Amino acid sequence: MKRGKFRLQTLLAVVVIFFTVFNTAASVNPSGTLSINSPQKVVQTLVEKIRSIKRPEDDNSNLSPKDIKYNNKLYGEISSLIDIMGISRYALDDDWNRVGVSGQKKFQNLFRQLLEKVAYPNTAKFFKDLELEIRNVKVIKSKAMVYTSVYHEEEGRVDIDFKLQKNDHSWVIVDVYLDGVSLVRNLRTQCQKIIREHSFAELLKRMEKKLSEEDKADISEITAR
Repeated sequence: MKRGKFRLQTLLAVVVIFFTVFNTAASVNPSGTLSINSPQKVVQTLVEKIRSIKRPEDDNSNLSPKDIKYNNKLYGEISSLIDIMGISRYALDDDWNRVGVSGQKKFQNLFRQLLEKVAYPNTAKFFKDLELEIRNVKVIKSKAMVYTSVYHEEEGRVDIDFKLQKNDHSWVIVDVYLDGVSLVRNLRTQCQKIIREHSFAELLKRMEKKLSEEDKADISEITAR
């Protein structure tokens, strides 16, 4: 099966899925976090929420002020449920403490902006014409796997499998596997490669460049030479 551009689009879509747990029908516990009692429901409702993001009719049209306001509110809601610090700490690995508080905040802020300006809009487009099929769900005590697939007209089946863990109040996604490849490990590998071969400052520079371009490229291209 070919991957190419479609695989990059799939990776982009999975970035958002991995970093969010959203359910409009979920109850709210005293700590203020959403309570979702089913691993399968986490995945289903998340995709539904992503699909609700407003997009222009075509490449030559713009969103109305009302739609822009709606999307910005939605982006904020999604971002408020993302463990930006946890993701950032994992991605930077041993460099997390080395870069200090200032570096940590810069990375987290840029990562958040990349999600909101690049990932969310493109993910909405990705899922527009694709149906997510849940193939199987396995739950063992506080851990679960939700096995899903999407079918593309040219590329065929792409497997997107979710690893979840139950905390005190709800199920949360801790990793996503695209055709068996761990997304969270891939993210850390990309960041660490730039830091080793160049510097942390170069990683931030590439993230800033991607934001300034304001194009529709895959978020993984922040690692491109």
